[in-house]
Order: sequence, then C-alpha cells, then structure tokens
Amino acid sequence: MNLSLKTISSKTTAHCVCSDAQKTRARFKGVMWNSIVQHPDIYKWCFGIGILICALSLLLLYRKIHFLISSENTKGEVIRINKTEESCEDPLFFPVIEFIDLNGSKRVFNSRVGRSYSAFNIGDIINIRYNPKSPDKAYIVSVTELFFVEIILLILGLGWAILSFKNI
Repeated sequence: MNLSLKTISSKTTAHCVCSDAQKTRARFKGVMWNSIVQHPDIYKWCFGIGILICALSLLLLYRKIHFLISSENTKGEVIRINKTEESCEDPLFFPVIEFIDLNGSKRVFNSRVGRSYSAFNIGDIINIRYNPKSPDKAYIVSVTELFFVEIILLILGLGWAILSFKNI
C-alpha cells in the first residue's frame, strides 16, 4: 500500500511545476469557489440582490416620473459642447444648454449623458425640462437622458434575479 502511494505522489510531483504554496492557494481557491457556488442559499441571496437592484431602479424611476410631472417644459439652446477624453478610444461629448426659466433668468446646465458622437450642434434648439423650484436641475427631453440609469439597473436586476431563480 505504501509503495503505490509513493508512486502516485512521485508522479504528481513530477508533473507539477508549481510550489507547495501555489498548490495550497489553488486548492484553497477551488475549495472556496466550490463551497460558495454549491452553498444551498447562494442563489437565494443572488435572487434577493437582483430584486433589490430592481427595487432601486423602480425607486429612481418613480422619482424621475415625479420630476417630469412637477417640472416645466421649455426650449434651450446648445451653447457649447464639452469634450472629455476619459475613455481610452473615443472622446465623449456633453452638450451645455442655456435656457430661460419662468422668472426670466438665464440658466446653464451640462447634460449628464455623454455620447461617443456629438448628437447636437452649437445653436441647436432642444426641448428640456427643469424643476421650477430648483431651476439648476434640468434634463434634455430624451429617453437616454431621462431614463438611462434606471433602464440599465432594471435590466441588470431582472437578469440577475431571473438567472438565480432558475437555480433555486
């Protein structure tokens, strides 16, 4: 019996080129990953996290709809286009819009959503919505400008919840 164990262990050490510490770490990572994935409650936790992300998305959506109901619609003019080069490949373009609020004051705001191409030209007149109580909070009237974060969170949360629900 000892002879066969020595033979097996010598074959194992002959084929392995990593140190004992690396073997231990690899075994530990494998054991940890398997214990996490095979844990009976992991999919329940993932389902719960997906539902929480969906709830956050719906809360943000509710706040945005409330903003749309209580906000004023007006026209604004693109006065500048800010170009950022944070992304590695292409710059992002953010329009800067000027509008006149109900009190007759000129207001300027930056779009919160950048694009890899300039969707607007300087001098373009566009629809915007702003909060009359806080005129600095304004949005361009477009689906991406108004609901981008909410849509991404909802898709992420639903995907996470559905994929984990299949394994519960």
